[in-house]
Amino acid sequence: MSKGKKNIATLTLVGLYDWIGRVTHSDTIFGSIFELEYYPTPVKLGEKYGFIDIKGNEIIDLIYEDVGHFSNGLAKVKRDGKYGFIDKKGREVIPIKYDGAEDFYGNDFTTCYLDAKAYLIDKKGEVIV
Repeated sequence: MSKGKKNIATLTLVGLYDWIGRVTHSDTIFGSIFELEYYPTPVKLGEKYGFIDIKGNEIIDLIYEDVGHFSNGLAKVKRDGKYGFIDKKGREVIPIKYDGAEDFYGNDFTTCYLDAKAYLIDKKGEVIV
């Protein structure tokens, strides 16, 4: 991709195309694709979310009820009504057991909520407070 060009893709009836019209992923039609400027990119198919790579390949299974964008290498995910964080390989770093969670947004810490209590947690999944 030439410098200054944004990576833009569109959902079509036959799959995912890149910004110059090349088919990048034609065997799956996603219901929603979000923020293709950042990878892995969240996608939705039916009622489940997962992530694709720059070529449109599914790299993290579509098993989540909701997902956030990756920040500091982690993305917030929701499964079975609970929140946690995964890394770019789909590994659970902060257990999916919290009633709620804030995104990292460039910080080294997040706040997760469990049983009406707030916990400050670092990127390694360690509870600080």
